[in-house]
Amino acid sequence: MEPVRLSIIEAQYVERYTLRILFNDKSTKHVDFGQFILSSQNSLITKFKDLRRFKRFKIQDGNVVWGKDWDLIFPIEQIYNNHIVL
Repeated sequence: MEPVRLSIIEAQYVERYTLRILFNDKSTKHVDFGQFILSSQNSLITKFKDLRRFKRFKIQDGNVVWGKDWDLIFPIEQIYNNHIVL
């Protein structure tokens, strides 16, 4: 039997750059993306300093993504471990 591939089922905006994320293993994590976004110099990322843009995330193919062309996406393991790194 193959292990279940970890995926995101649902995400809700909490505050600032934090999302409450529900995974397919039924665990829920509060993940803060703020340090990553605020310390980045990349224009594809810095545009999400605008909280209106940050709040426009979506769940697609088991990932949380931002932007029309997945401008911002993180490895699922980083999100699950609440360890968002540059």
